Amino acid sequence: GGALAPDGRSLVTSVGTRRSAIWIHDAAGERAISSEGYAVAPRLSRDGTRVFYLLVRDWWLSYKGWVASSAELRSVDLASGKSDSVLTGVSVTDYDISRDETEVAFTTTDSLGASQIWLASLDRRTPPRQIARAGDQVSFGADGELVFRSLEEKTNLLVRIKKDGTGRERITSASVLDKLGVSPDGEWVIVTSPGADENARFATLAVPTHGG
Repeated sequence: GGALAPDGRSLVTSVGTRRSAIWIHDAAGERAISSEGYAVAPRLSRDGTRVFYLLVRDWWLSYKGWVASSAELRSVDLASGKSDSVLTGVSVTDYDISRDETEVAFTTTDSLGASQIWLASLDRRTPPRQIARAGDQVSFGADGELVFRSLEEKTNLLVRIKKDGTGRERITSASVLDKLGVSPDGEWVIVTSPGADENARFATLAVPTHGG
Protein backbone atom coordinates (compact mmCIF):
# COMPACT_ATOMS: atom_id res chain seq x y z
CA GLY A 1 0.00 0.00 0.00
CA GLY A 2 0.95 3.64 -0.01
CA ALA A 3 0.01 7.01 1.48
CA LEU A 4 0.59 10.59 0.42
CA ALA A 5 2.02 12.95 3.04
CA PRO A 6 -0.27 15.87 4.06
CA ASP A 7 2.05 18.42 2.43
CA GLY A 8 1.96 16.48 -0.84
CA ARG A 9 5.75 16.34 -1.03
CA SER A 10 6.40 12.69 -0.27
CA LEU A 11 4.93 9.25 -0.68
CA VAL A 12 5.08 6.66 2.06
CA THR A 13 5.03 2.99 1.09
CA SER A 14 6.54 -0.34 2.10
CA VAL A 15 8.22 -3.25 0.41
CA GLY A 16 9.05 -6.72 1.69
CA THR A 17 10.92 -9.85 0.67
CA ARG A 18 9.80 -13.39 1.44
CA ARG A 19 12.70 -15.45 2.81
CA SER A 20 12.98 -19.03 3.98
CA ALA A 21 16.10 -21.06 4.78
CA ILE A 22 16.56 -24.83 4.96
CA TRP A 23 18.34 -26.12 8.05
CA ILE A 24 19.86 -29.49 8.90
CA HIS A 25 20.47 -31.14 12.26
CA ASP A 26 23.36 -33.65 12.37
CA ALA A 27 26.26 -34.69 14.59
CA ALA A 28 27.80 -31.23 14.18
CA GLY A 29 24.65 -29.49 15.42
CA GLU A 30 22.17 -27.32 13.54
CA ARG A 31 23.01 -25.08 10.61
CA ALA A 32 21.38 -23.45 7.62
CA ILE A 33 22.25 -25.08 4.29
CA SER A 34 20.55 -22.43 2.13
CA SER A 35 21.20 -18.73 2.48
CA GLU A 36 19.53 -16.97 -0.44
CA GLY A 37 15.91 -16.25 -1.33
CA TYR A 38 13.04 -18.51 -0.35
CA ALA A 39 14.00 -22.20 -0.18
CA VAL A 40 11.31 -24.91 0.06
CA ALA A 41 10.63 -28.62 -0.55
CA PRO A 42 13.90 -30.16 0.74
CA ARG A 43 14.68 -33.83 -0.03
CA LEU A 44 17.64 -35.65 1.46
CA SER A 45 19.58 -37.99 -0.84
CA ARG A 46 19.56 -41.67 0.13
CA ASP A 47 23.24 -41.61 1.09
CA GLY A 48 22.72 -38.45 3.17
CA THR A 49 25.35 -36.42 1.34
CA ARG A 50 23.11 -33.99 -0.57
CA VAL A 51 19.87 -32.09 -0.20
CA PHE A 52 17.67 -31.17 -3.16
CA TYR A 53 15.41 -28.11 -2.80
CA LEU A 54 13.51 -25.45 -4.70
CA LEU A 55 14.68 -21.84 -4.67
CA VAL A 56 11.49 -19.86 -5.34
CA ARG A 57 11.61 -17.00 -7.84
CA ASP A 58 7.96 -15.93 -8.20
CA TRP A 59 4.69 -16.35 -6.32
CA TRP A 60 0.96 -16.30 -7.00
CA LEU A 61 -1.92 -16.03 -4.55
CA SER A 62 -4.32 -19.01 -4.46
CA TYR A 63 -7.08 -20.22 -2.13
CA LYS A 64 -4.32 -21.95 -0.14
CA GLY A 65 -2.32 -18.73 0.25
CA TRP A 66 0.94 -17.82 -1.49
CA VAL A 67 2.09 -20.60 -3.83
CA ALA A 68 5.35 -20.78 -5.74
CA SER A 69 4.74 -20.16 -9.45
CA SER A 70 8.35 -20.70 -10.52
CA ALA A 71 11.48 -21.95 -8.82
CA GLU A 72 14.94 -23.30 -9.55
CA LEU A 73 15.77 -26.87 -8.56
CA ARG A 74 19.08 -26.91 -6.70
CA SER A 75 21.29 -29.42 -4.91
CA VAL A 76 23.63 -28.67 -2.01
CA ASP A 77 26.57 -30.84 -0.96
CA LEU A 78 26.42 -31.10 2.83
CA ALA A 79 30.17 -31.61 3.29
CA SER A 80 31.32 -28.61 1.28
CA GLY A 81 28.18 -26.45 1.36
CA LYS A 82 28.42 -25.96 -2.41
CA SER A 83 25.05 -25.43 -4.11
CA ASP A 84 24.46 -26.21 -7.79
CA SER A 85 21.55 -25.89 -10.20
CA VAL A 86 20.12 -29.29 -11.15
CA LEU A 87 18.16 -28.05 -14.18
CA THR A 88 19.90 -24.98 -15.52
CA GLY A 89 17.53 -22.41 -16.98
CA VAL A 90 14.39 -24.42 -16.15
CA SER A 91 11.62 -23.01 -13.94
CA VAL A 92 10.10 -25.77 -11.79
CA THR A 93 6.88 -25.80 -9.76
CA ASP A 94 7.24 -29.29 -8.20
CA TYR A 95 9.58 -32.27 -8.53
CA ASP A 96 10.46 -35.79 -7.42
CA ILE A 97 13.75 -37.69 -7.45
CA SER A 98 13.80 -41.34 -8.56
CA ARG A 99 14.64 -43.99 -5.97
CA ASP A 100 17.99 -44.73 -7.61
CA GLU A 101 18.64 -40.97 -7.87
CA THR A 102 19.38 -41.09 -11.59
CA GLU A 103 16.30 -39.16 -12.77
CA VAL A 104 14.16 -36.20 -11.80
CA ALA A 105 10.49 -35.77 -12.73
CA PHE A 106 9.24 -32.19 -12.60
CA THR A 107 6.46 -29.81 -13.57
CA THR A 108 6.83 -26.58 -15.53
CA THR A 109 4.33 -23.91 -16.56
CA ASP A 110 4.34 -22.41 -20.06
CA SER A 111 3.63 -18.81 -21.06
CA LEU A 112 -0.13 -19.52 -21.17
CA GLY A 113 -0.18 -20.98 -17.67
CA ALA A 114 -0.52 -24.63 -18.79
CA SER A 115 1.31 -27.27 -16.73
CA GLN A 116 3.62 -29.82 -18.32
CA ILE A 117 5.41 -32.83 -16.84
CA TRP A 118 9.00 -33.58 -17.81
CA LEU A 119 11.64 -36.23 -17.09
CA ALA A 120 15.39 -35.61 -17.02
CA SER A 121 18.56 -37.47 -16.07
CA LEU A 122 20.47 -36.07 -13.11
CA ASP A 123 23.80 -36.59 -14.86
CA ARG A 124 22.66 -34.19 -17.65
CA ARG A 125 23.80 -36.58 -20.38
CA THR A 126 20.41 -36.30 -22.10
CA PRO A 127 18.11 -33.26 -22.36
CA PRO A 128 14.77 -33.18 -20.49
CA ARG A 129 11.86 -34.70 -22.39
CA GLN A 130 8.19 -33.88 -22.03
CA ILE A 131 6.05 -36.74 -20.71
CA ALA A 132 2.57 -35.23 -20.35
CA ARG A 133 0.57 -32.02 -20.59
CA ALA A 134 -2.18 -30.69 -18.29
CA GLY A 135 -0.69 -32.28 -15.18
CA ASP A 136 1.30 -31.46 -12.05
CA GLN A 137 2.33 -32.77 -8.59
CA VAL A 138 4.31 -35.59 -10.21
CA SER A 139 5.94 -38.50 -8.36
CA PHE A 140 7.71 -41.69 -9.31
CA GLY A 141 5.37 -44.65 -8.93
CA ALA A 142 6.00 -48.35 -9.51
CA ASP A 143 8.78 -49.38 -11.90
CA GLY A 144 8.63 -47.40 -15.12
CA GLU A 145 5.64 -45.25 -14.09
CA LEU A 146 4.92 -41.69 -13.01
CA VAL A 147 1.88 -40.70 -10.92
CA PHE A 148 0.48 -37.18 -11.11
CA ARG A 149 -2.59 -34.96 -10.82
CA SER A 150 -4.31 -34.58 -14.19
CA LEU A 151 -5.81 -31.11 -14.64
CA GLU A 152 -9.11 -31.75 -16.42
CA GLU A 153 -11.58 -29.12 -17.66
CA LYS A 154 -13.99 -29.46 -14.73
CA THR A 155 -12.11 -31.52 -12.15
CA ASN A 156 -8.70 -32.96 -11.31
CA LEU A 157 -8.02 -36.69 -11.46
CA LEU A 158 -5.27 -39.03 -10.30
CA VAL A 159 -3.50 -40.74 -13.21
CA ARG A 160 -0.41 -42.77 -14.01
CA ILE A 161 1.72 -42.83 -17.14
CA LYS A 162 4.77 -44.73 -18.32
CA LYS A 163 8.08 -42.88 -18.40
CA ASP A 164 8.11 -42.98 -22.18
CA GLY A 165 4.88 -40.94 -22.25
CA THR A 166 2.55 -43.81 -23.20
CA GLY A 167 -0.26 -45.53 -21.33
CA ARG A 168 -1.82 -42.51 -19.60
CA GLU A 169 -4.54 -44.03 -17.42
CA ARG A 170 -6.86 -42.97 -14.61
CA ILE A 171 -6.14 -44.51 -11.23
CA THR A 172 -9.48 -43.47 -9.76
CA SER A 173 -12.53 -41.59 -10.97
CA ALA A 174 -12.74 -39.63 -7.70
CA SER A 175 -12.02 -35.91 -7.89
CA VAL A 176 -8.59 -34.98 -6.51
CA LEU A 177 -7.82 -31.67 -4.81
CA ASP A 178 -4.15 -32.41 -4.15
CA LYS A 179 -1.84 -35.38 -4.70
CA LEU A 180 0.53 -35.91 -1.82
CA GLY A 181 3.06 -38.68 -1.16
CA VAL A 182 3.59 -42.03 -2.90
CA SER A 183 4.65 -45.14 -0.97
CA PRO A 184 8.23 -46.41 -1.47
CA ASP A 185 7.01 -49.35 -3.57
CA GLY A 186 4.85 -47.07 -5.73
CA GLU A 187 1.68 -49.03 -4.99
CA TRP A 188 -0.14 -46.42 -2.89
CA VAL A 189 -0.66 -42.68 -3.20
CA ILE A 190 -2.14 -40.23 -0.69
CA VAL A 191 -4.63 -37.66 -2.01
CA THR A 192 -7.09 -35.14 -0.66
CA SER A 193 -10.59 -35.17 -2.17
CA PRO A 194 -13.81 -33.26 -1.56
CA GLY A 195 -15.64 -34.51 1.54
CA ALA A 196 -18.78 -36.60 1.33
CA ASP A 197 -20.95 -33.97 3.02
CA GLU A 198 -20.91 -30.39 4.27
CA ASN A 199 -19.56 -31.49 7.66
CA ALA A 200 -16.40 -32.90 6.06
CA ARG A 201 -15.03 -30.43 3.52
CA PHE A 202 -12.00 -32.60 2.72
CA ALA A 203 -11.15 -36.28 2.87
CA THR A 204 -7.64 -37.78 2.95
CA LEU A 205 -7.46 -41.07 1.06
CA ALA A 206 -4.89 -43.79 0.43
CA VAL A 207 -5.45 -44.95 -3.13
CA PRO A 208 -3.94 -48.15 -4.64
CA THR A 209 -2.26 -47.28 -7.92
CA HIS A 210 -3.22 -50.56 -9.62
CA GLY A 211 -6.82 -50.97 -8.48
CA GLY A 212 -8.56 -52.40 -5.46
